Amino acid sequence: MVWTIILAGLKGRPVRTWVSILMIALQVILLTVINWLGLVFLCFGILLIFLSTYSSITERTREIGILRSLGASKAFVAALVIKETLVINLIGIVTGFAVDLAVTHTVALDRIIWMTSVAISLVGSGIVGSLLAALRAAGRIPIEALGYE
Repeated sequence: MVWTIILAGLKGRPVRTWVSILMIALQVILLTVINWLGLVFLCFGILLIFLSTYSSITERTREIGILRSLGASKAFVAALVIKETLVINLIGIVTGFAVDLAVTHTVALDRIIWMTSVAISLVGSGIVGSLLAALRAAGRIPIEALGYE
């Protein structure tokens, strides 16, 4: 008995033995695990961005209080924190891609598409990670922030 397995974008290939079927099943399981690990790593990245932004905001509470007492709106302070995090995030993305290209020495269209999608997801995780810290910084009452030690 010959089975034909069709995967996305590939022609149907005949499968002659149970070993081949088990190998294909193992590959599908591994791809699923790798995708879940990518999601877990993305969540850890968002948490790491949040914690670093949060500690940075906590250290600069007094400066944020001065900004707010001089008339800066909550939206301005939140946008300032998000923009700062995005600049740091973009520097990291560009550095990481430059190192990747320097090590692999390959530039192909599918690789550029993959790198673009990764960059978009990293920028999105930077925004999500800094959003809570930015809202916390913007919500501070200026008098309390000025007295923070």
